[in-house]
Amino acid sequence: MTADTLNADSNVPKNLPMDRMQAILDLLSHPLISSLLSLHPNSLALSSFVCPEEWTSWFDWAATDTLKFSNSSKQSERPSNLETADPQWLTLLRYYEACRRGDKSCGPCDAFATIPEDVREIIEGLSGRSLPRDVGHSFPTSPDSTYLSPSRPSLSHTSLPGMSPKKAHEVVEMTAFLEELLLSHTSLRDTRYAVDIGAGQAYLSRNLRDSLGLHVLALDWSDVQSQGAARKDASAGKSSRKSRPKDQINTGNSDTASPGKPNHHRTAASGSLTYVTARIDKESLLASIEAWLGEAAPPGLQSSAPELAPSQGAVPRPVLMVALHACGSLTPDILRAFFAAAARSHRRTEVSVGVQEHVTWTPQGAVIVGCCYNMMRPEDFPLSRAFMSCRGAEGFRLTANHLQLAAQVPTEWTRTEETVEAARFAIRKVVWRAALEETLQKHGGAAAHERGDAHAQGTQQDCLPRRLGRLNDSAYRDWETFVRTVRAKMGLADVDIPAPNPEMERRIEVFQTLRCIAGPAVESLILLDRLAWIQEELEGLPYRVELVNLFDQASGSGRNVAIVIRPTESP
Repeated sequence: MTADTLNADSNVPKNLPMDRMQAILDLLSHPLISSLLSLHPNSLALSSFVCPEEWTSWFDWAATDTLKFSNSSKQSERPSNLETADPQWLTLLRYYEACRRGDKSCGPCDAFATIPEDVREIIEGLSGRSLPRDVGHSFPTSPDSTYLSPSRPSLSHTSLPGMSPKKAHEVVEMTAFLEELLLSHTSLRDTRYAVDIGAGQAYLSRNLRDSLGLHVLALDWSDVQSQGAARKDASAGKSSRKSRPKDQINTGNSDTASPGKPNHHRTAASGSLTYVTARIDKESLLASIEAWLGEAAPPGLQSSAPELAPSQGAVPRPVLMVALHACGSLTPDILRAFFAAAARSHRRTEVSVGVQEHVTWTPQGAVIVGCCYNMMRPEDFPLSRAFMSCRGAEGFRLTANHLQLAAQVPTEWTRTEETVEAARFAIRKVVWRAALEETLQKHGGAAAHERGDAHAQGTQQDCLPRRLGRLNDSAYRDWETFVRTVRAKMGLADVDIPAPNPEMERRIEVFQTLRCIAGPAVESLILLDRLAWIQEELEGLPYRVELVNLFDQASGSGRNVAIVIRPTESP
């Protein structure tokens, strides 16, 4: 792959999922990136480690001590060609962020100029080909794309009882988006039913009931979660919900309309909430919805709401399927259920009245935010024919390393001084744990890191390092404290654990940073594959699909992209 191919972002089509997938696949298949993603940081700390040929430039650069003057109080002692005392890993992050902003120019004295050229090209390619993550952005874009206006008042600091600021942000923003979605299309405005899949403590479910007047089925696989959600609801009581102003409970709407849109609000009629515990896959999801709305509802699924009473021969009830962080393969399973229900509803409209099958409900739309890619089943990537038709797709696999890194949000690491310090601490953890590898292999009773062929093995089949386990942050205060904690936990009281070599430390810092910078491209590839798959499965049916950025990643909501399926009818 040539340098022009790597960083020619202007040549990457912005609106075509297949072309965008091809561009990302080419980049992730580049020898430098694929080698970075095939190894674990612990490998670099082994005395037997041999630097891959593709790493030569950055491996030597990373070993240089750019901080040797950082503690000097005399400015005259600092090299004139160093404008900052940033370590190399932080310089890479700042360059990545500059590329994301489109401001990668640098003079001869700038720290960016010290980055090896091949690494700069890789970073430019990764920054340009990953999907944008700004709030309100949608892909593919169109004149009638669904999004929340960026001019809305910020809801980042919204507080809701019992929720962390991150969860409150997600619940409020998703509710606001669903309200706008329901109001934006004539075929959605009368939707009164929603299924919250993987509802957990049902924070979103309750907000949809209380703010939008929806009848909600809250599905979760954990009986502990469902019972806990029901207890929260019972303890809150309807009186407490009514005692709070509507805009504090639900969507945070202001009186300001979005530009070019009427200032409509959905009237919150009385909704209801039904909690159900079930193993969630395509078949059980369809069965649960049918039981909830159908004629054979068991006692645990029956609701006192009159609108939920079954009626033979009635028009199928429109249902909105929602999921806030559908873990691993739950997202594809929800989509499979949507496809099946959509196809069934479409068949109903095509047959004569005399032979129609009884259809209780129809999927009117979906808003699904996925997460936990490391929990995906191997068969859930790739999903689309479009991906499989890409050049190089046949031999490409997402390894456990890819899926773990897909959760990284490097754009947030340099946002404030506090986030930089948090990143510095996280990098320290990686480096110090890697420094233990040699010792653990010698004294741990088993190899701490078994290497496998990462290119030949697929999702959940990679050989991973033996885990030391989670340590309290206080264990990383200094090296002596860390060693003392490890000795106590691993039974290595009499074993010498040498301090890491400074050159090795810097190399692992750069290695891990480059891997994390590749993470958003991996997530983009997964999202685009799902987008193309949905388009293929719904071809010929009256739906359209897009990826919409719902949450502000600065709030801690790293997985901020929703898969949005909506009717094709014009508003």
